[in-house]
Amino acid sequence: MDYQIKVNSRSKRITLKIKSNGELVITTPPLVPKFLIKKFIEQNKSWIQEKQQQRKENSSKFIGENFLYLFGKKYPLKITQTTGPSKVILKKAEVILNIHDSGNKIDFDYTNPPMVLTRFIKNTAQHYITKKTASIAKEMNLEYKKISFKAQKTRWGSCSSRGNLNFNWKLAHFSPAVIDYVIVHELAHRKHMNHSRSFWQLVEKHQPEYRIHRGWLKRQGSSID
Repeated sequence: MDYQIKVNSRSKRITLKIKSNGELVITTPPLVPKFLIKKFIEQNKSWIQEKQQQRKENSSKFIGENFLYLFGKKYPLKITQTTGPSKVILKKAEVILNIHDSGNKIDFDYTNPPMVLTRFIKNTAQHYITKKTASIAKEMNLEYKKISFKAQKTRWGSCSSRGNLNFNWKLAHFSPAVIDYVIVHELAHRKHMNHSRSFWQLVEKHQPEYRIHRGWLKRQGSSID
């Protein structure tokens, strides 16, 4: 059985770890003879082989039917383990969630995703919406002060009387056309702090198909967790 030995002056006993690639790492105090290390491995052989098999099965696989919607597209969510920091990688055909190898089996709950995935979605929304809002505001000849992002259950955006805009970062799941409608909607409130006919005329001027996007949000928006 192949293994790597690490000597740690602070260690008081022999310990072992199975890395995500199945590699066995033995950590020992200084001056531990090799025959004791081999004896320790032999005593834990069954456990080691079981964990190595788990690593092999979990190293790259789809967990159930999990997927992620980004900008209106459905991406299979591929869960992998990594010895480095947890991170999310977006490819053309899939989203890869690399979870740091903590020595445990991967347990992924889509209703309560890990912070690294939530942060990725939020950052994706912030990047797109911040840049797009600046562009649309210029087209509409309107100004605003600052943009903030929250995760609200019933609102996709809002505009304060002070000129601050607030967007729900879960908009990242929706198509660009729907996101742009929400941006136009909130920017229009910079001129009309109501939903008067003049307000909707301004929205329609910059989003001729706003009724389609507005209706879609009412029907389907709540289906995105």
